[in-house]
Amino acid sequence: MSKLFVIGNPVDHSKSPVIHNFWLKRYSINIIYEKKKVEPEEISNLINKVRSEEIKGFNITIPFKKIIFELVDEVDETAFKSLAINTVYQKDG
Repeated sequence: MSKLFVIGNPVDHSKSPVIHNFWLKRYSINIIYEKKKVEPEEISNLINKVRSEEIKGFNITIPFKKIIFELVDEVDETAFKSLAINTVYQKDG
């Protein structure tokens, strides 16, 4: 089964898995959405897992919304304007 995550430190407070898993189940999408507590040095490994399609992608909570800029290949204009990246995923390979 494919996985999506919300990452952060702390991340226990996040309600994202409850919300996203409700809709994934409702529309019979075979993906699970989980919380993942990570340290900053683990983020580049997660990005590599997205690149290799081992995971579909992840959302980012504080405190990582700004440091992720240095690690991704492309940044959407909205993320530049808000100075925060919320989602990492593979686009067009």
